[in-house]
Amino acid sequence: MGCDVDVKLPDVQNEIKSWGRWYYDHVGFDGVRFDAVKHVEARFFPKWLRHVRQHAKQRIFAVGEYWSYSVDALHAFVEATDGDVHLFDAPLLRNFSNASRSGNGYDLRQIFDNTLVRHRPTLAVTIVGNHDTQPLQALENVVEAWFTPIACAMILLRRDGYPAFVPHDGRLGVHTFRMVNAKGQSKFVKFHCVRIAAVQTCGNRDRPRTRGLDDR
Repeated sequence: MGCDVDVKLPDVQNEIKSWGRWYYDHVGFDGVRFDAVKHVEARFFPKWLRHVRQHAKQRIFAVGEYWSYSVDALHAFVEATDGDVHLFDAPLLRNFSNASRSGNGYDLRQIFDNTLVRHRPTLAVTIVGNHDTQPLQALENVVEAWFTPIACAMILLRRDGYPAFVPHDGRLGVHTFRMVNAKGQSKFVKFHCVRIAAVQTCGNRDRPRTRGLDDR
């Protein structure tokens, strides 16, 4: 981490394309997830995808993590990549989190307002949480446990968007933190988080079977 990989340079592009071919030949993937795409030259992604898709002779699915609660920012990335890369719907996750913390004071009629799935339904990957939104993480945006099944139902049963579930409610895993007290003394604390719910990822192939016919 911390390396400055300048994808605007032809040599760098060729190396990453070569790696994509090598990885496909050894793994045989049919989908990719691009991490932290807001920090990478957006126009590189369609180039890389076209190259790997031609090599694989199939249309490989692609989703990017552009963590912004601004729908306009997500739209800008979609335009820059010619709609070739789906995006996780961070604004929808924030709405879920707000609803779960507001109780009966939240108007559920507004829960899809200002979300990617509302404006770009065929490019939105809808989620209820991930490793970055857990408690104590930099992007903490927790959906409270009581609301998690409701949020899951909303994305799974909705025609629009591609629902993606992780096998937990956003509180699973082992995380180590450096805790510092008022005297400046520090110690490392490891948290073992416990699974309280599990649902399986609904992939591209499963959507017609689990969500009804889809003519898009």
